[in-house]
Amino acid sequence: MPRPKKTREEIALMRERILDCANAILQEEGPEGMSSRAIAERLGMAHMSLYTYFVNQRDILQTLSQREWTRNRAQIDLIVANLSPDTVIPVVQRVLQYMATYAVENPNMYKLAWISPHMGFESHEENLARLQEVAQHFSAVVGFGIDSGVLIRRDPLVAAMTALTMVNSPFFLYYSGKIPSMSICKVIADEMYASALQYLGATDPITH
Repeated sequence: MPRPKKTREEIALMRERILDCANAILQEEGPEGMSSRAIAERLGMAHMSLYTYFVNQRDILQTLSQREWTRNRAQIDLIVANLSPDTVIPVVQRVLQYMATYAVENPNMYKLAWISPHMGFESHEENLARLQEVAQHFSAVVGFGIDSGVLIRRDPLVAAMTALTMVNSPFFLYYSGKIPSMSICKVIADEMYASALQYLGATDPITH
């Protein structure tokens, strides 16, 4: 007798379980420890059963990365929810601080998203598209600040990408093995954060 067909709710729930398991492995072992076999073993299911829910390992990693970006986008949306001419500077500061804090607190997810193209779960073009999506989102905030006369007048997208690059570059270098310790990375990151604020014109004291 054939097994009953799974409902959409059951499929969605199992997909989330698989993604949660993949994320746990990622946090514990890094991108190098991630594999569909490792996920299946931890869930106690047959390796090929994963492909009932995802096309392949690449699909799992892409979906995990997109889920994490969606959650990050939601957090940033909360930060910018009260955007007004009076709050532009603290909002810009908090967005950039969030980016840096995330890089420190979620090292393996950060490496998966930005430092590990060799894993083959996304192409260079897909990685670039995600970076551009982040920049476009932040450029809306920067553009509002420029139009409000609060930030220095520049091309909003160029300004957003420049500030994001400044804040993220120490972490790119650290997770790529170019900076010898996280303590040094944090010092450089603080300097780059201050420089990014000065570049944007968002250097007033932050309002908590």
